[in-house]
Amino acid sequence: TPSVLPTTIYIANKDNPPQSVFKIGNTGLPFDATGDYFKANVMNFALGGAFNSRLNLNLREEKGFTYGIRSGFQGTKYPGTYTIGASVRRTATDSSITEVMREIKEYKEKGLTDEEVAFTRNSILNSEALRYESPFQKAMFLSRIVQYDLPTDFTIKQAQILKDMTKEDMNALAKKYLNPDTMVILVVGNKYTLKDKLEKLGYGKIKDVDLE
Repeated sequence: TPSVLPTTIYIANKDNPPQSVFKIGNTGLPFDATGDYFKANVMNFALGGAFNSRLNLNLREEKGFTYGIRSGFQGTKYPGTYTIGASVRRTATDSSITEVMREIKEYKEKGLTDEEVAFTRNSILNSEALRYESPFQKAMFLSRIVQYDLPTDFTIKQAQILKDMTKEDMNALAKKYLNPDTMVILVVGNKYTLKDKLEKLGYGKIKDVDLE
């Protein structure tokens, strides 16, 4: 279950780093090849799971804050996490976090566009055909079948789920699993130059953490 604590920013000090690094996230879901874990990652694809996602188009292409930003659900047999991560220009640390939180809220509240639904479906379906071509990919694919006792045709089931998922399904998953009000924001950067700016974002007092 998601943390009940309100969104809080933690900072780990690093003197004079070339960039700030942040991770934003909360509790996610256990791995499930055909359940909500798979569907939630489908939902997230247009937000932060692809190069042409909202987060990357905003922070990389439009604003030039980062070389790349991704978000996604990771899980094993136990509930994992939902995280958004990036390295950003030091001077754009607070602006980047503002933009990420705005994008998550908007995605949760307003949902996906028809174009994003089509982009998600086409991109994932087309990538599946190429995913298991190398020996390493085949080995990973087989180990996952063994580890989670999956049926060997689970990718066919995933493709069918993807074809059947509607915009309403994706929007409902966004509402259920994106929780911008209960997230942990961890920043690694120079706390002496960042702390005041981060406190102005309105998430309360910044908490110090040690990297060691």
